[in-house]
Amino acid sequence: MISKKELNQAREIAANLELEGRELLFEKTDEEILSLVNGIGPGWFPESLRKLINKFNPSLIVPSMIHDLQWSYGDGTRQHFKESNEQFKRNGYKLADYNYPWYHRRRYLVRFQSWEFCRLCMKAPGWITYKASVTKRRIEEYEEKIKGMAVEK
Repeated sequence: MISKKELNQAREIAANLELEGRELLFEKTDEEILSLVNGIGPGWFPESLRKLINKFNPSLIVPSMIHDLQWSYGDGTRQHFKESNEQFKRNGYKLADYNYPWYHRRRYLVRFQSWEFCRLCMKAPGWITYKASVTKRRIEEYEEKIKGMAVEK
């Protein structure tokens, strides 16, 4: 859903604005990132719905990419879950303030959407999705470890 060009643009924005969690965009390979980020909304949303949400919230795509990576590489605790959602909100505020002057109504709409998406992520389906993302990553790491052990023999 996200192209390599968009990923590079996201890295530049995240670095220039010093977004929280931006290091994940630089620590992981393009392939890893592109396989994990899916735009705004959970992976179980249809892609067409996520594309629509992205279209109406372009300022929040970069924060959502960081958020997706945080959920995939999280430690599975409620504390990390809560903090990743709060970071999404704070990063969204930064993008709103960067993209729009103080007098533009869109600035406050993007800020509201950041708050609202954070609030929605904190609901029960968000916690379940977070735990599923962490578990999926752990299983994949375990499978890679097993493959590596089989190759060594």
